[in-house]
Amino acid sequence: QSVIGELLDPMADKILIVFLLFGLSINFSSFFIGFLSSGIIARELWVAGLRDYNSRQKNHEATKVIFIAKIKTSIQLFTICLYLLGLSINSMLTILISDIFLVISFLITIYTGYIYTVNSFK
Repeated sequence: QSVIGELLDPMADKILIVFLLFGLSINFSSFFIGFLSSGIIARELWVAGLRDYNSRQKNHEATKVIFIAKIKTSIQLFTICLYLLGLSINSMLTILISDIFLVISFLITIYTGYIYTVNSFK
């Protein structure tokens, strides 16, 4: 709930998720994972830019962390855990379920980016 926590926590989450998605894309040699990961990473960069823009405009409320963004991060991390589990136990069913969760994660990620964009330019 501190100011420094609000700044560092989202950055740490983004760095972790970006590198893990990048690693999974390479490990699986999957265009599907790579494409959805690119969308997730692009949204993260876009929202970082929006936060900087809103900071300069003194409009901090527009990109304040919302509850659905916390759910988004949880689903992203759960998805990555499923992929890692599938790799460790060599289970294609787990990988398939992970793919489904990645699509859900992608959709929620794009939706939260849309919410931040609309709030920023009201």
